[in-house]
Amino acid sequence: MKITSRLLVIISILTSERQALTAALLPIYSPPELSFEDGNGRVFPGTINVHFQQLYDSSSFLGLPSGGGLLREVWFRADENFGQRWFSQFSGVQVKMSLFSGSSLSPVFANNLLGDVDTFQKKEDSNFIYSGWNGSGRVADFGLFFGTSAGGFQYDPTKGNLLLDITGLDLPFALDSYKTERSTSVWQDPLAPFASTGILKSESLATLFTFIVPEPSPLLLIGGALGLFLVCRVANSQTKEPNVTV
Repeated sequence: MKITSRLLVIISILTSERQALTAALLPIYSPPELSFEDGNGRVFPGTINVHFQQLYDSSSFLGLPSGGGLLREVWFRADENFGQRWFSQFSGVQVKMSLFSGSSLSPVFANNLLGDVDTFQKKEDSNFIYSGWNGSGRVADFGLFFGTSAGGFQYDPTKGNLLLDITGLDLPFALDSYKTERSTSVWQDPLAPFASTGILKSESLATLFTFIVPEPSPLLLIGGALGLFLVCRVANSQTKEPNVTV
């Protein structure tokens, strides 16, 4: 077989295998330094129809591959000292996702939901909550879960920051948070639980995101190695002197 024919076969193999991708789960902590440490704050959502928004800088998602990934789960956790072990099924919580390209958050909730807005979780969806609280003085596990069994939010950090919008949150314990240098969240005023405006806060909830990202299949890696081996063999055979009959 000529070298050009061999290369065509190799290219065909690699092209077909490149299309065979497998999905991998990628956890991303925001901020990463609080993945296993409690933050320096706490938030008490209360037992009213809480509405809050949180802004995540795109730099928090540098671990995503080119093109981003499919966001499937969002996790919070109880505060290490003011949390509570809690397990129950819940509904009535709506979660929206949106890209945010503005310079700063507005106290008006609607002004922050710009561009394409995705309903990540509907109010009628049912989820479980397990606070994951380990007791006073111990870092809690991420156990307050919001997610979707189908679909998700395709997020590419090169296109902007990520805005999370949650309504209907009802919790009897404190969530772990950390102080920030600028306004990164908007919380419903307890004295005005149904107002269209909230209170800007320089505080964010520690968050765990779970993304689905593509990764090369094992066959692709094997195909690449095989292709390189064949190319080397062909090139090596071309450099050898032909046998000459005397």
